[in-house]
Amino acid sequence: MKTVQDVRRSWIRTCCGARWKPIRNKLLVRKLGQWVPHALEQYDMDRRADMALYLLTLKRTHTCLDHLVTGDEKWSNYSKVHRRAQWVDKGAHAEDFPKHNVHAKKVMLCIWWSIHGVE
Repeated sequence: MKTVQDVRRSWIRTCCGARWKPIRNKLLVRKLGQWVPHALEQYDMDRRADMALYLLTLKRTHTCLDHLVTGDEKWSNYSKVHRRAQWVDKGAHAEDFPKHNVHAKKVMLCIWWSIHGVE
């Protein structure tokens, strides 16, 4: 199914022939789409905020967290995906670009820390 932009472009090409680029530059603007992270539900955002407040109040009242050692893991992709600029109407937004393939080749980075700093 053709979009309005596809119909407009094909009409301009048939009417203008080889003069398509100067007309395209007047009608369209080159823009990059935004990276879109995974979407969180309202429940997930509320749960994260509640847990953060709970941990902040627990830190003030108990010293047991001083002996805790924690860590974090991060999967980093080997492949580098590049966004390409798109020609869109003035005032319009470019299409969003999805992030990396979750099944691509990756390496895991780990860091451990305590209240005294990185271990």
